[in-house]
Amino acid sequence: MPAADLLGNASEVTHSTTPTWAVADCYSGVERKVHDMAATSPTRIDNELYASAKLVGGRMSRSAAQQIAHWARIGRELEASHSVSYRDVADVLDGRRDYDELTDREQAVVRAEWTERITERREGLNLAEQFAHSGRSYVELDQHGNIVRHPAQDGGPADA
Repeated sequence: MPAADLLGNASEVTHSTTPTWAVADCYSGVERKVHDMAATSPTRIDNELYASAKLVGGRMSRSAAQQIAHWARIGRELEASHSVSYRDVADVLDGRRDYDELTDREQAVVRAEWTERITERREGLNLAEQFAHSGRSYVELDQHGNIVRHPAQDGGPADA
Protein backbone atom coordinates (compact mmCIF):
# COMPACT_ATOMS: atom_id res chain seq x y z
CA MET A 1 0.00 0.00 0.00
CA PRO A 2 1.45 3.44 -0.89
CA ALA A 3 2.72 5.50 2.02
CA ALA A 4 0.32 8.33 1.15
CA ASP A 5 -2.65 5.98 1.74
CA LEU A 6 -1.34 5.17 5.22
CA LEU A 7 -0.44 8.68 6.26
CA GLY A 8 -3.64 10.56 5.59
CA ASN A 9 -4.02 14.10 4.35
CA ALA A 10 -3.59 17.51 5.88
CA SER A 11 -5.90 20.43 5.47
CA GLU A 12 -5.94 24.07 6.50
CA VAL A 13 -8.44 24.88 9.20
CA THR A 14 -7.84 28.57 9.87
CA HIS A 15 -5.13 31.18 9.44
CA SER A 16 -4.81 33.81 12.12
CA THR A 17 -1.85 35.35 13.90
CA THR A 18 -0.87 31.81 14.78
CA PRO A 19 -2.24 29.49 12.08
CA THR A 20 -4.11 26.39 13.18
CA TRP A 21 -3.81 23.26 11.11
CA ALA A 22 -5.46 19.89 11.22
CA VAL A 23 -3.31 16.92 10.31
CA ALA A 24 -4.97 13.54 9.87
CA ASP A 25 -3.93 10.82 12.29
CA CYS A 26 -1.92 7.93 10.85
CA TYR A 27 -3.46 4.48 10.74
CA SER A 28 -2.31 1.03 9.68
CA GLY A 29 -3.97 -0.43 6.58
CA VAL A 30 -6.72 -2.21 8.55
CA GLU A 31 -7.37 0.75 10.82
CA ARG A 32 -7.32 3.07 7.81
CA LYS A 33 -10.17 1.14 6.18
CA VAL A 34 -12.20 1.31 9.38
CA HIS A 35 -11.36 4.97 9.97
CA ASP A 36 -11.58 6.14 6.37
CA MET A 37 -11.32 9.92 6.37
CA ALA A 38 -10.03 9.91 9.95
CA ALA A 39 -10.82 12.75 12.30
CA THR A 40 -8.27 15.51 12.52
CA SER A 41 -7.00 17.44 15.50
CA PRO A 42 -6.03 21.11 15.28
CA THR A 43 -2.42 22.06 15.90
CA ARG A 44 -1.03 25.57 16.27
CA ILE A 45 2.16 26.47 14.41
CA ASP A 46 4.09 29.71 14.27
CA ASN A 47 3.85 32.16 11.37
CA GLU A 48 7.42 31.52 10.21
CA LEU A 49 6.75 27.80 9.72
CA TYR A 50 3.44 28.55 7.99
CA ALA A 51 5.06 31.07 5.62
CA SER A 52 7.88 28.66 4.82
CA ALA A 53 5.43 25.82 4.18
CA LYS A 54 3.33 28.05 1.94
CA LEU A 55 6.40 29.14 -0.04
CA VAL A 56 7.99 25.71 -0.42
CA GLY A 57 4.63 24.01 -0.90
CA GLY A 58 3.79 26.39 -3.74
CA ARG A 59 6.92 25.35 -5.60
CA MET A 60 6.07 21.68 -5.05
CA SER A 61 2.36 22.01 -5.97
CA ARG A 62 1.28 21.39 -2.38
CA SER A 63 -0.82 23.46 -0.04
CA ALA A 64 0.85 24.75 3.10
CA ALA A 65 -0.94 22.06 5.11
CA GLN A 66 0.22 19.34 2.72
CA GLN A 67 3.80 20.65 2.94
CA ILE A 68 3.72 20.58 6.74
CA ALA A 69 2.38 17.02 6.66
CA HIS A 70 5.15 16.12 4.19
CA TRP A 71 7.81 17.57 6.49
CA ALA A 72 6.28 15.73 9.45
CA ARG A 73 6.46 12.41 7.58
CA ILE A 74 10.10 13.06 6.66
CA GLY A 75 10.92 13.94 10.26
CA ARG A 76 9.16 10.86 11.57
CA GLU A 77 11.07 8.64 9.13
CA LEU A 78 14.38 10.27 10.05
CA GLU A 79 13.83 9.80 13.76
CA ALA A 80 12.75 6.18 13.27
CA SER A 81 15.55 5.36 10.83
CA HIS A 82 18.36 3.16 12.08
CA SER A 83 20.64 4.27 9.24
CA VAL A 84 20.35 8.00 9.98
CA SER A 85 21.35 9.45 13.32
CA TYR A 86 19.22 12.52 13.97
CA ARG A 87 21.66 13.68 16.65
CA ASP A 88 24.66 13.43 14.29
CA VAL A 89 22.81 15.33 11.55
CA ALA A 90 21.76 18.03 14.03
CA ASP A 91 25.34 18.30 15.30
CA VAL A 92 26.63 18.93 11.77
CA LEU A 93 23.89 21.48 11.09
CA ASP A 94 24.79 23.26 14.34
CA GLY A 95 28.53 23.21 13.52
CA ARG A 96 29.50 20.81 16.32
CA ARG A 97 30.52 17.90 14.09
CA ASP A 98 32.31 17.40 10.78
CA TYR A 99 30.19 16.62 7.71
CA ASP A 100 32.71 14.03 6.47
CA GLU A 101 32.11 11.89 9.58
CA LEU A 102 28.50 11.20 8.52
CA THR A 103 27.21 8.23 6.53
CA ASP A 104 26.10 8.79 2.94
CA ARG A 105 22.43 8.90 3.99
CA GLU A 106 23.15 11.37 6.78
CA GLN A 107 25.11 13.56 4.37
CA ALA A 108 22.13 13.52 1.99
CA VAL A 109 19.88 14.73 4.82
CA VAL A 110 22.34 17.51 5.69
CA ARG A 111 22.60 18.60 2.04
CA ALA A 112 18.81 18.73 1.74
CA GLU A 113 18.57 20.87 4.86
CA TRP A 114 21.36 23.18 3.66
CA THR A 115 19.60 23.56 0.31
CA GLU A 116 16.33 24.48 2.01
CA ARG A 117 18.02 26.98 4.34
CA ILE A 118 19.91 28.62 1.46
CA THR A 119 16.76 28.83 -0.66
CA GLU A 120 14.82 30.47 2.17
CA ARG A 121 17.57 33.01 2.79
CA ARG A 122 17.99 33.83 -0.92
CA GLU A 123 14.27 34.38 -1.33
CA GLY A 124 14.29 36.75 1.62
CA LEU A 125 17.09 38.91 0.22
CA ASN A 126 16.39 42.29 -1.31
CA LEU A 127 19.86 43.65 -1.98
CA ALA A 128 18.61 46.54 -4.13
CA GLU A 129 16.54 47.79 -1.19
CA GLN A 130 19.43 47.32 1.24
CA PHE A 131 21.87 49.18 -1.02
CA ALA A 132 19.38 52.00 -1.63
CA HIS A 133 18.65 52.28 2.10
CA SER A 134 22.35 52.51 2.93
CA GLY A 135 23.05 54.91 0.04
CA ARG A 136 25.44 52.58 -1.75
CA SER A 137 25.90 52.21 -5.48
CA TYR A 138 26.01 48.77 -7.06
CA VAL A 139 26.20 47.00 -10.40
CA GLU A 140 24.39 43.94 -11.66
CA LEU A 141 23.80 42.01 -14.86
CA ASP A 142 20.46 42.31 -16.61
CA GLN A 143 18.69 39.36 -18.25
CA HIS A 144 20.80 39.83 -21.40
CA GLY A 145 24.13 39.87 -19.57
CA ASN A 146 24.64 43.64 -19.82
CA ILE A 147 26.12 45.54 -16.88
CA VAL A 148 23.64 47.88 -15.23
CA ARG A 149 24.99 50.54 -12.86
CA HIS A 150 22.83 51.82 -10.03
CA PRO A 151 24.14 55.07 -8.55
CA ALA A 152 24.16 55.71 -4.83
CA GLN A 153 20.97 57.21 -3.41
CA ASP A 154 21.15 60.53 -1.59
CA GLY A 155 21.49 60.33 2.15
CA GLY A 156 24.19 57.68 2.46
CA PRO A 157 27.87 57.17 1.68
CA ALA A 158 28.58 56.67 -2.02
CA ASP A 159 30.89 53.93 -3.19
CA ALA A 160 31.48 52.15 -6.49
